[in-house]
Amino acid sequence: MSKFIWNLKTKEILNYIKDNQNKIAFNLGVSPNFKDLKDLTDWNSQEIIRATDMINLVEHNCGLKCVCTIGCSKCCSQAIYIDPIEFEMLKYHINFLNKRVKRYLGNTANNICNAVNESLVPFKILHITNDESYNINLEYSKLNKQCLFLNDNICSIYSIRPNTCWTFRQYNNSKYCDIVNKLNYDYSYTGFDTYVTNIRHKYGQKFIDHSEHYLLPYAVRKIINGS
Repeated sequence: MSKFIWNLKTKEILNYIKDNQNKIAFNLGVSPNFKDLKDLTDWNSQEIIRATDMINLVEHNCGLKCVCTIGCSKCCSQAIYIDPIEFEMLKYHINFLNKRVKRYLGNTANNICNAVNESLVPFKILHITNDESYNINLEYSKLNKQCLFLNDNICSIYSIRPNTCWTFRQYNNSKYCDIVNKLNYDYSYTGFDTYVTNIRHKYGQKFIDHSEHYLLPYAVRKIINGS
């Protein structure tokens, strides 16, 4: 695919979403009743499924085929930041893991955080621009650290994976996925996660106690080790 064709495709994606807002709308106007973190986590998992189905529909109607496959995990070496609600859902999930898995996650998180501490990658951010994200990922790639939730290249928190993960699609030849920051034909369907994020924060405020977005290994370290 040429860059010219790709630019046309991205415009086609945007136009399709705009022209079919009602068809691909979520349950706007519905006020979820999150009694506890289980309710919030269950709702979030269902909305991720709903959103990814809608993204698949957009791809189909725009004549695009994502090259991402189960077990690839080549993009799972990026700096992933999670928002306060995602942090609480992750904490809820980790609380149900056995001691051996928690110990492994804690040790792995410590190792990654020690490496990050020697780099220019921040543990916490409030807001981030595309340029800042590019520079952070360029720096993070030097650490050569895969996501600590990968198990045989399969995501072990797939049902509650961060927005950054489920909104990302790659349309270039998969051979370029090995080249950091050379994914010239990737697309982030951020319009879909905006709805999910807005609902989570509107009705889940009672569960959060901070405003920063945490780097995923840092978040795990805080959850397991308390620091």
